[in-house]
Formats: sequence, C-alpha cells, structure tokens
Amino acid sequence: MAKRRIAPHRIGQIIATVILNGYILAYVQGKILYSGFLKSVPEPVLNCYGGPLSVFACPLGSFQQILGQQGVLWWQRVPWVIIGLFVIVGAFVGRAACGWVCPFGLWQDLLYKIKLGKRAGQNRWVSFGVVTGIGLIAVALLALFVKVAVWKSLLFGWLPFVGLYLFSLYRGKLTLPPRWWLGSMLVGIGVGLLIGVKFEVNLGIAVGVVALTGFSLMGGNRVVLIAAPLVFVLALLGKPITIWNLGGVELGLILVLGVVVLIGLFDFLLKVSLPVTTLKFVFFLLVAGVVAFFTGEPWFCKLCPQGTLEAGVPLVVWDPVQGLRSLVGWLFYLKVAILLFVFWAAIVIKRPFCRVVCPIGAIYSLFNRASLMRMKLDTTTCTRCAVCRRVCPMDIEPYEEPNQAECIRCFECVWACPKSSLRITT
Repeated sequence: MAKRRIAPHRIGQIIATVILNGYILAYVQGKILYSGFLKSVPEPVLNCYGGPLSVFACPLGSFQQILGQQGVLWWQRVPWVIIGLFVIVGAFVGRAACGWVCPFGLWQDLLYKIKLGKRAGQNRWVSFGVVTGIGLIAVALLALFVKVAVWKSLLFGWLPFVGLYLFSLYRGKLTLPPRWWLGSMLVGIGVGLLIGVKFEVNLGIAVGVVALTGFSLMGGNRVVLIAAPLVFVLALLGKPITIWNLGGVELGLILVLGVVVLIGLFDFLLKVSLPVTTLKFVFFLLVAGVVAFFTGEPWFCKLCPQGTLEAGVPLVVWDPVQGLRSLVGWLFYLKVAILLFVFWAAIVIKRPFCRVVCPIGAIYSLFNRASLMRMKLDTTTCTRCAVCRRVCPMDIEPYEEPNQAECIRCFECVWACPKSSLRITT
C-alpha cells in the first residue's frame, strides 16, 4: 500500500482548527472577539473562547463559569448542557474529538515532529535554528508592542526555553514519568494555600497549581529539598499568622515538619502513587471544579496554555482597545512561562498536555471502553510487533488493549498494522 502523504486525522485537525478559529473579521473590524450567536454554542474540545479568532464557546470555560455563579440556587450552578455535551460525544465516539478536532492536540503533534537526539544528525540543528529564531521574533514583538524589556524576555523566557531545548538536542525524545505521588501533591497544594494566606489568594492559586504539578511528578527527596526551605522562608515573610500561638521561625519549623511528615507518610511509607495519566482528573476536580466553585473564577482558563496561545498573547500584542497592555502583570508572565514549558514538553514527549493535564480529555477517557465507536484486536494474527505504539500519538500499546482510556481514536494504529489485526467497530 502506498504511503499516505498526510494522516486522515491530521486533515480533520486542520479543518477543525480553521472552523473553530475562523473569525478573521475580528482583525478587520477591530473587535476583541466574536460575540455572535455561535458564541453560545459549546464546541467538544478545548479551544479558548477568548481568542479573537474563536467562533464557539470552550466547554471547559463555560463549565467553570456556570459552576462559579454566586447567589443562585445550587441546581443553577450545575452545567447541565456542558455535561450533556460530554456524555453524548463520549458515548458515541469516546475520546475521538481529541484526535480529530482539538487544535491544541494538533500543535502538540506538530511540535513532536521536531528532530532531536544524535540520530537526527544535522536536522536537529536546523530545527533548533528555526525554533529559537521564532523565539527571538517573539521577543522583538514583546519589546516593540508590549514594551517588555528585551533583557526580561531573554532572561526569563527565551533563555530557559533554549536551555531545555539544547539539553533535549543531545538527550533525544523522552517519556512521561510513569506515576505521580500523593504526598508530594499535597505539599504542592499546601504551598499554594500558604502563599494565599500570607500574600494574595490569586497568587496562591496560581503557584499552587504549578507546585502540585511539579511536586507530584517529582516526588520524594527532591520535593523535600525544594519545599522544606521554601515553606520556612514563606513563614517569615508576608502577613503574620500564628498556629498554636507560634509564628515566625517556630511556624516555619512546624511547616517544614509538615512537609517531611506528608511525604514520609504517603510517598515513602504507604507509597501512594497513581499512573501519571490520572493527574488530569486532579486538574478537573480541583482546579476546574473546587477552585472555580469557591472563587467564582475560571482558574483553569486563566492558566491554560491553549488560552495563552490563542487569546493572551495575540490580544496583548494586537491590543485593539489600546488598554490591554497596561493590564499585563505577573499572571501574564506566568501564563507565557507555562506555555513555553508545554511547548518544550511537546517537542520531547508525545502529547504531554493531553495525557497529564487536560480535564476534557479526562472526561472523555471515562467513555472509551464503552463508547459506540470502538476498536477490536484480532489476537490470533497480532504479533505484538509494536508498530502500533510507534505511530500512536498518545504512546499507548493498542496490542495490550485497543480501547484503553488514553486512546484518542486517531486510528493510525489500524492503518499502520502490518497484519491488519486492528479494526474499527461500532
């Protein structure tokens, strides 16, 4: 069979990206974003509704907005329409929307194609020049339009990204850590709560989300070495608080002891850990759920790299109302830093955001084993050659279970199988 020039699901991704982000009149009319009737129609994937080109509503953004309503009856805070959308799509096609429709999935797939490692030869340096060159253009745009000092963009954005990229040029492609650790995640949440109490609630939430992610993936000794001195210093700064009439140095020592106890109990003694792909359920329940409910703000959207790519950066650079740039603060820089880190991660790991973070992917994954559209494996002809895993954008093993939770139904494994052991069923 002749080799296909482009995968069918890639065509679907491109078409969907254009349709979902096709309001080019925004730049002609000078509007911040499209606000017509289609904006009340939720799309089935993660796609920021705040982008100037966005046509439809992001279901996760709508989910948080409805959940965070204040002063209404409890049943009015339940996003019934969004839940219905997730159930219908999931019941029919499982996680196929992630493979055929999601624009951020497309960006991650394309970034992973960038050559790395010694086997790539000179191609890796060509890719490095192109990517870092685009980064320098972005630095120039920030300096020209947003008036960000060049040294700040280089020092806090471009240089860390290039450093990670250079490391990857020699190390090559990576795989996800297999598990995340409960004790370390609780410490990350605790750091966020401490910052919220001592300094500012919004800062605490933002740092807490970053800390729970990083700490839970690192786990163990490394988290103790980072978190213990951090909480001690935080106890000495900011608003004074006391526990059992103890404050300052005494409070810092108590918090250090808390870090050691949590990690020692859950990570070392009980060894409580879960597959890394289940971390996205924490983001769904905690960030898009609990935090949105109590703060009344869509905090996942505030930190979402897809939102930064589609809305945050374009709106600040364009600034049609001549007022957005003046609002740029620490949260914007944190969002850009998260976006750059996800970009780097997508270059070295297959779809890291979809596998570890995306709440919508978490919801759809619950339907994969029971959805109407499924895959079937012929175990009598399968030789477990692992060709299916090599072509899989989610790095799963279809020869073990073709309908596992992380499958995005792109069907690359079906078309690549040399024995035609996999097929699509309904």
